[in-house]
Amino acid sequence: MKNHAGHEYFELQVIRLETGNRDDYKIIMGFRYIDDIVQEDMKKKQQMEETMADLKLNNEIISAISKMYRIIYRMDLIHDTYEEISSQESMHRLTGRSGKTSVKFTKARERFIAPEFQERMREFLDVSTLAERLKNREEVSTEYRAITGVWYQARFIVKLRNEAGEVTNVLYVTRDINDQKISELESREELRRTAQEAEKANLAKTDFLRRMSHDVRTPINGIQGCVDIADRYPDDLELQQEARTRIRTASSYLLNLVNDVLDMNKLESGNIQLERKHFNLLELLHNTNEITRMQANEAGVNYYVEDGEIIHTQLIGSPVHFQQTLMNIGSNAVKYNHDGGSVTVTCREVSYTDTIAEYELTCTDTGIGMSEEFQKRAFEPFAQKGQSARTKYAGTGLGLAIARKLTELQGGTLFFESIQGKGTKFILHISFEISAEEQEKKSHMYQNCSVEGIQVLLVEDNELNMEIAEFLLKEEKMIVTKAWNGREAVEIFENSEPGYFDVILMDLMMPQMGGLEATRRIRKMDREDAKSIPIFAMTANAFLDDIAQSKSAGMNEHFSKPLQMEKVIDTIRFYCTAR
Repeated sequence: MKNHAGHEYFELQVIRLETGNRDDYKIIMGFRYIDDIVQEDMKKKQQMEETMADLKLNNEIISAISKMYRIIYRMDLIHDTYEEISSQESMHRLTGRSGKTSVKFTKARERFIAPEFQERMREFLDVSTLAERLKNREEVSTEYRAITGVWYQARFIVKLRNEAGEVTNVLYVTRDINDQKISELESREELRRTAQEAEKANLAKTDFLRRMSHDVRTPINGIQGCVDIADRYPDDLELQQEARTRIRTASSYLLNLVNDVLDMNKLESGNIQLERKHFNLLELLHNTNEITRMQANEAGVNYYVEDGEIIHTQLIGSPVHFQQTLMNIGSNAVKYNHDGGSVTVTCREVSYTDTIAEYELTCTDTGIGMSEEFQKRAFEPFAQKGQSARTKYAGTGLGLAIARKLTELQGGTLFFESIQGKGTKFILHISFEISAEEQEKKSHMYQNCSVEGIQVLLVEDNELNMEIAEFLLKEEKMIVTKAWNGREAVEIFENSEPGYFDVILMDLMMPQMGGLEATRRIRKMDREDAKSIPIFAMTANAFLDDIAQSKSAGMNEHFSKPLQMEKVIDTIRFYCTAR
């Protein structure tokens, strides 16, 4: 070989130079000839190494790109052929797999692509139209789902155009987009749900306004009608009494409607604040049953209370919300009943520990019951069985929604069993902390004590409310001093003799100075009666946080408007007699 021969001549040259042979020149020429060949071989070797390095670099690039793309084909559109650069199964050089593009695509589409994407991919992989689709573009792409459920993106990229600008060669690549597609679909689904919820909320708002318009206008229309009739027949005392009764009924309905809407709003916004106070379970149940029994008597419904075993009666919880829950359930049982029907309630203690007692309360009626369809939405706000229920049963559809939310807020559960036409049974499970001390009760010994001569500072900015309260207080022979805002009340009290006033009835929202600030200023006065005089809030602000603010300002009691003056007078009697 050349390398071997060159090496041999090199040895002969060295030997003959040492002996001084005359053929030295020829040998040297021969050596130079061999050196040229060696240099030429070295250049070829270098070129081959550079070529190999380029191929290696190309393979590294292809390998890197292949990590992104599942398949890479180089395609000749003129001859309908392809060369596979890489695939999911293996890597190939440019001289790897090849074949007819249209045949390859047809087989791959039928084998790998999900049925619902077959038609889309048939059109996308049609190489006969590809040049036209890429006429003014550098790439086209689409997404599809494989029969395995994995999402992919397929893309044609222009590689070469002829002198006329027509596409002759392209790259076809596919890549796995499953993760981002799932994320995109989830985001799209979330947007769809958000849009649906927004639409639902908008419809609910519209429906709410429509219902409220009906529910508010109906009793107002009744009140105005009663007033008109009473005006026409002023001397008919029986008719006057009937008109007043109807007005009182309609106004009570309006008040309940407002209370229900406000309660529902508080519950949905998470602003309901539970109490934590002592209460007597038997007293609460008795009071609730008496109120519901009166409703039942008026409706011609029999009301029964079945005794259950109750061990612990002194409890700690939120009695106002617990009673409201029971009232809502009981009122519905009476309301959706029929003349001669019955309502039966029970309460029993089902278990207890050293600190917690669990109770089961049931309310069973023989009323109209609920259809299976309606039972699915019975706890939804404003849910009622048909539009006729709104007029026939005079309900807002909020009672059960409020009852369930209040129950859940107190850590209990509320569910029901119902058969249409036969009746409904509600079952309430709830637990309370057992009180370690007996509730201190207000004695009834003051019930018959006289309030005649009691000095009342009445603070109210509304002229009609002032007139009504003054009239009822004077009916009990109390002495009333009027103040029209908080600032005036503070000045009157400050200028009075110590001990002159026995009680202050204070509105909260008034011009110049509200009732809370007025109370704080009175309590800070440097006189003994300022610390001890009973101050009662009289306000339309009826939530627990309003009550807490009243107590924090130094008020003793909190009465919500419209006032139950009998309760106000009884409380005045208790405080003033106890002093």
